[in-house]
Amino acid sequence: MRLYITEKKEVATALASALGNQATAKNGYLEAENYRITWCSGHLFALQDPEDHNPAYKRWSLDDLPMTWPVKLKPIPRTSKQLKVVQQLISEASEIVHAGDPDAAGQAIVDNVINSCSRKPPVILRALINDNNPGAIRAAINNLRPNEEFIGLYLDETARSVADQRLGYQLTRLLTTQAQKQNAETSLKLNVGRVQSAILGLCVRRMQTRESHKIEYYYTLKIATDTPAGPLFAKLNPAEELGLELDHEGRFFNKEEIERLAESLEGATVSIESIERKRAKDSPTLPFDLLSLQIEASRLYGLSPDETLAITQTLREKLAISYNRCDTRYLTDEKHAEAPQVIANLATIPAYTSVANMVNPSIKSRAFNTAKTTAHHALAPTGNVSQYEKFSRNEKVIYALICRNYLIQFMSKREREITTYSILVQTEAQQFYTFEGKCSRVIELGWEVLFSRDQDSDEIKESQEEDNSDIDTNSLYAGQAIAIDDINVGAQQTKALPVYTIETLLKDLQHTSKYVTDPKIKQYLLDKDSNTTETGGIGTPATRSDILKKLFDNGILLAEGNKTKKITPTENGYLLYDMLPTSITSPNTTAIWAHQQKLISELKLECEDFWTELDEFIRNETMRIKEHGLNIPKKYLKAPRPQSQCPLCSAQIPLLKGKFGNFFKCGDCNKTFPELNKKPFHKACPECSQDLRIIKPKKGKSFIGCTGFPECKHTE
Repeated sequence: MRLYITEKKEVATALASALGNQATAKNGYLEAENYRITWCSGHLFALQDPEDHNPAYKRWSLDDLPMTWPVKLKPIPRTSKQLKVVQQLISEASEIVHAGDPDAAGQAIVDNVINSCSRKPPVILRALINDNNPGAIRAAINNLRPNEEFIGLYLDETARSVADQRLGYQLTRLLTTQAQKQNAETSLKLNVGRVQSAILGLCVRRMQTRESHKIEYYYTLKIATDTPAGPLFAKLNPAEELGLELDHEGRFFNKEEIERLAESLEGATVSIESIERKRAKDSPTLPFDLLSLQIEASRLYGLSPDETLAITQTLREKLAISYNRCDTRYLTDEKHAEAPQVIANLATIPAYTSVANMVNPSIKSRAFNTAKTTAHHALAPTGNVSQYEKFSRNEKVIYALICRNYLIQFMSKREREITTYSILVQTEAQQFYTFEGKCSRVIELGWEVLFSRDQDSDEIKESQEEDNSDIDTNSLYAGQAIAIDDINVGAQQTKALPVYTIETLLKDLQHTSKYVTDPKIKQYLLDKDSNTTETGGIGTPATRSDILKKLFDNGILLAEGNKTKKITPTENGYLLYDMLPTSITSPNTTAIWAHQQKLISELKLECEDFWTELDEFIRNETMRIKEHGLNIPKKYLKAPRPQSQCPLCSAQIPLLKGKFGNFFKCGDCNKTFPELNKKPFHKACPECSQDLRIIKPKKGKSFIGCTGFPECKHTE
């Protein structure tokens, strides 16, 4: 019997529907006459922790670092019941179809379960399902390929997960135990992770850049002209042939020069030197992926990324939207065929009726492109509106955003007339200057009509011209004489980069490569995202929200403000940043790993070689920090512990606090001594020569007794 294994139960249900709804529900699977369908409920296995291999690692010790432990898996307790179901079905199957998500994580989730079984069928096939549409599923089932062709995806995910675990576990323990050795406050949160440390690095460097920023001034020269069509604005672009002083970025910086030039324009002869018009048809902005939705939700409603993620999760559980942790803004071609029914269902909601009637389901925008989708497609309404009246306020606003960007895919394009022009100015001294300008005029709003109340959205600005004077220039022509109405010298000052907000930080996580100076490493990041709408980002839609939440919860980053929250590192954040190597707080490690993972997926690099190189880096960092320590400011250090002399070896020993009172411990002879009058107590019994001890009865006063009791009853 053929066994289909999906990553999620909802895919299993969709698969059963695509195969004809012949399967009946069993305990943890669906069964038909010739096949069974089961699911993994996400990850069923986790990597073993160091203490699973060596119980001594439960106690964090600087002496144990760097740790070594094998790459082995262990069942996740909360899904162990489903794991046993899947393993039993595998042992009974004659053929397996791996139907996990068509990405590295989906490949590894199902492969790990198959590999855990001692008995499995010889035939294992792969179905690449990235859309729960029945037609798309049937197409995937009709195009099965040997699962062994996807070993590269499995190795890619295995390499990354093991490397992330080793880096995080080792460096977190290293910083924490070394800080403890240097008597640092135990409240310090010194968690290390490849992505979270790089995000911390972005925030710290942003603040450092602001603090070191020096204000410089530069100047602009603009004119306003009076034309038959209305006012035209133009500016003088800096150029060396003008003979004016320019700064290092090619801007006018000599105020006196630019003001003299402005004065010379009084009474000048002015004409249109050239004018060019073209029509532009702007496609609608794309549907949302999770990150772009989080950006809009933060800007419009002040929702944090994890709040938006949670809201989309509930909408998905209510079957109102498609898979929410998506990393693409494109939809599959099959989704276009579903559109008439989805739109018709949306029209039954009173708030959506008028909008739904404005769209044309036959229009197919650039968003419908299966080749540009990944393991999942963009966020979209499913057409199931049965739960709409029960949505919370936040669920309704997030649902509205998703529906808006979906519905505009079926509206006409926005049409604009863009005019570029140059204006020739001849001074009385026979000097000639060319000023340039551009304007645009909306001829047909098209899809932008749904943004009429939100003109600040980047979703519409991305295709608009910078200068929009909205005038009809068709009455203007080259050589036409016009007049200067106003001359303006503008003083500009260089500005420091603004403090991050949730919105701007999320955007930077999509395009982090712009901060990488090494062209080779930068290209590694860009190559990683060659099939997505991102350009060298760090993290994934599935992890970014959780990572940011941890940084806030652990007191590493601070988000302050009402609607627009400004993000700054805390003192602990700055401290952690200073402790970490630059390669971890920059995007470089993610870039290099991405390149190495690509080689692994292409079977050009062994996982073990990748891990060996990482282990060497960790070993070197461990030795460096053990030798030189951490640069911890005094305010983070505890007061020195009281010291005394060991009664046995005369070494200096610290006073410690224990469950049963204070005690001294000697690191040289590995002995402990109770504290008596702030000194270590150690004395032999005068009657039997055995050690005496301090006895604290539940009632009465403490006293000294012999450890040889009851044979020796000596007390003091």
